[in-house]
Amino acid sequence: MLRRGHGHRRPEGGWAAECESFPKCYSCKPSSSAPASDEGSPSDKVPVATTVNTPAVNFASGDKIASARAMAKGRAFIVAPWGEDVKTKPFMVASDCSGAVASLLTKAAFAQFGSTDKLRTSVKAHLQSEEEVHELLAKAATFKGEPAMVVYTLADKKLDKLMKDEAIKLNVPVVNVLEGLLAAMERRFDMKRSTSISTDDYSKALDDYNECGVYCMSDSAGSCATAATRAALKQFRGACVDKLTVCPNVRTLEEIQMIVFEAFSNESIVTFSFANPGMGRFTRMQCERLKVDYADIYQPLVIAMERYLDYPLVGVPGGMDLKELEISKKSWRIEQV
Repeated sequence: MLRRGHGHRRPEGGWAAECESFPKCYSCKPSSSAPASDEGSPSDKVPVATTVNTPAVNFASGDKIASARAMAKGRAFIVAPWGEDVKTKPFMVASDCSGAVASLLTKAAFAQFGSTDKLRTSVKAHLQSEEEVHELLAKAATFKGEPAMVVYTLADKKLDKLMKDEAIKLNVPVVNVLEGLLAAMERRFDMKRSTSISTDDYSKALDDYNECGVYCMSDSAGSCATAATRAALKQFRGACVDKLTVCPNVRTLEEIQMIVFEAFSNESIVTFSFANPGMGRFTRMQCERLKVDYADIYQPLVIAMERYLDYPLVGVPGGMDLKELEISKKSWRIEQV
């Protein structure tokens, strides 16, 4: 029997602990995991992220299978002629901060459909008011003659709800790429998201000190998962997270299982970005079984883009930004018939 904190260690390294700029004297209190639904795990169906007239399922712990089933009814399986490339459509990026994280995720997700040379985005940074939300969506509704997809990060729940409600009225596809992660952190840290630390938060943190962390895993370098996690952590400065454990180039189910067990042993959150939907589903499955709080950074946006672009995703690390290869460096061989 494996003891907590021991056992499943990656022997050759490769995981990196990255420091955060948050004071280590603050702490978080491990919250109890969301009670399991009698209806099963949300990973039994593949729901669709926020698109026109479709409520959001963010692939985070605590989602119910009923909402996933409702979402799956609207899931379209996209096909396209073999020789046809994705058609360029407009994207708008919006954020209550700089928009860097939403821009990074938009570019990474678009690569699953075509070369990012075709991607064209406009950025609205420092979105802070209801008036700015209305103005943004009005522009998106008629952007270059057709509705533009809005990819955004908003921590304020009221502005987020307004964005989604008004988008439905205007038939504008939108997706908040941080909402699932923020909700998971609220449960895990047992505190509300905030841009400042109150005296109550500080006292509570000192009284209930119990260090926890975040494991960020990816099938590539991990830049999307870590950037999103860092952005979300800014809303929880009362938490004790001063390091991220970054697990890049994860390509096997065994490694996913090992990472989730490590997160369970250290009472941590798991965030991940996998191009392959099956890898993401397996990660959610393992997290649900061990009651580990988690958030899928990538698939909700990819699924929303699939419907918006009306084009199938390729589902491989790095997407369709193809690089030149040298045959001499490949391990090809000739065998006798």
